[in-house]
Order: sequence, then C-alpha cells, then structure tokens
Amino acid sequence: MPGTRCSVAVCNNTYIKTKCSPDTKDMTYHKFPSNQEVRSIWIQRCR
Repeated sequence: MPGTRCSVAVCNNTYIKTKCSPDTKDMTYHKFPSNQEVRSIWIQRCR
C-alpha cells in the first residue's frame, strides 16, 4: 500500500498520511474496477 494515492481531483491524501492521522486512520483505498463500464463511471466521478 505505501505510495498509494487518492485519485479524486481535489484530494491529496496518501496511504501514509491517512494511516498516521487519528482522524483518518480508518480511511481505505480501493483499486479501480476492471469492468470498463463501471471503471468509466468511477473516473468521471473522480474528476
């Protein structure tokens, strides 16, 4: 997980930052879906 970054355009969180902060230590990161239709929706919503 180290080096993992948030993909949302206005977010600059990283795995290391959120893991070390008591306010965000329970935040999780996910891979983009492999299904192209669902993946496209995720990408649109991250912009």
